[in-house]
Amino acid sequence: MTKTTDETHRRVFRKVGDAIEGDRIYARCQIPGTWKLFRKSAAHRGSFCILTKDAYARIDRAFTNTQK
Repeated sequence: MTKTTDETHRRVFRKVGDAIEGDRIYARCQIPGTWKLFRKSAAHRGSFCILTKDAYARIDRAFTNTQK
């Protein structure tokens, strides 16, 4: 039997205020909210959405170090 994505990850954070961040994040839920724009800087914008009902997210790719 193959393992589901939930069973292959050892740590799952469930406390209010816990956060994850990375270059690419996989997320799933039963009810996605509407996407909204916010200003990250004078030249950049970002998007956010609130996931509800059995929401789950994991980091697919961590940050890439671009410093030399």
